[in-house]
Amino acid sequence: RRGIKVAYPDLGLVEQEQQQQQQQRQKEGQQQDAQQITAMVVDVCLRLQDGRQVAVLVLDDSQYCHFPPNRLRGAAAVDMLVLQSLGLAVLPLPLAEWQALAGDELQQKRYLEARLAAATS
Repeated sequence: RRGIKVAYPDLGLVEQEQQQQQQQRQKEGQQQDAQQITAMVVDVCLRLQDGRQVAVLVLDDSQYCHFPPNRLRGAAAVDMLVLQSLGLAVLPLPLAEWQALAGDELQQKRYLEARLAAATS
């Protein structure tokens, strides 16, 4: 009887390769999640002349706490944190304040310029 030698792959290397592939898939999934999150929460994204990006979030009254006033509720606050973690400046735009300026384009322009300056400083 002759012995037949069969070469088996090193199981440690196979496991290590599988772990690396799994980590790569997770990393790709996180990147896709970040892109999807950005697309879901940004109403308008502006690119400034210096290359910075500003995410404009239009927020209605339901996204603010009653007490303390002007404090964002959970989902809106998380949206802002996610966008900031992605490197975007965030300009929260309360819908009620914008609607109060309806019909006065000059006031709207000044309002947006002031909010943009505050968000990017």
